[in-house]
Amino acid sequence: MTTLRREAIQKAESILIPAYSDNPPTEESIEYAKQQAERVVDALLELRGFYFLKTDEEKPTYNLSIENAIYAGLPVTEEMAEAASIRNNAPRQFENALGFSKPLAWWSNKEWTAFAEWVCEIYAEDKLAFGNYNIWRHTPYTKGGMSNNRIRGFVKEFYDSWDMFMMAKNNGKGDSDRPEHRRFIAPTETEELIMNPMANQ
Repeated sequence: MTTLRREAIQKAESILIPAYSDNPPTEESIEYAKQQAERVVDALLELRGFYFLKTDEEKPTYNLSIENAIYAGLPVTEEMAEAASIRNNAPRQFENALGFSKPLAWWSNKEWTAFAEWVCEIYAEDKLAFGNYNIWRHTPYTKGGMSNNRIRGFVKEFYDSWDMFMMAKNNGKGDSDRPEHRRFIAPTETEELIMNPMANQ
């Protein structure tokens, strides 16, 4: 139990014991008042502003945003800073790699929020992933690549296009020498990523 939580319970007990106890107080009435005091404090713990009263064991393990951590009186961890950096950079890197001239509708609705979170996951795993996709979709005879206009209007279709890109990258095989049957080798250095200024906006 944290010191603040203990103090909160003691403060509640000082109010509830006189209110609930018999006159003179009995052991049972005092114990009942203490139980009610703990229930009151536990109820307060459900409020975000009282989050700091919880013990480390009681605090959930999910990552808070930096804003929520500051609001809750928690220290900003390295993991929070990294998550915030990815959330800020991944959508912009997606737009830059694919040559969008205007921002996409990130986080604007359920569909775009889900896509933004997916983009963050991919970017966290591979910073060059979207640049490699751009090279792949502009490779002659490639099938399954999406234009920027199509992505902007039908973002859900991008998942299927990405799956085709990953198939070409990881296990593309075929009986023909045509490029769509050849394995796509992703560049390993940033300098090898060739941006396409003529990509559809």
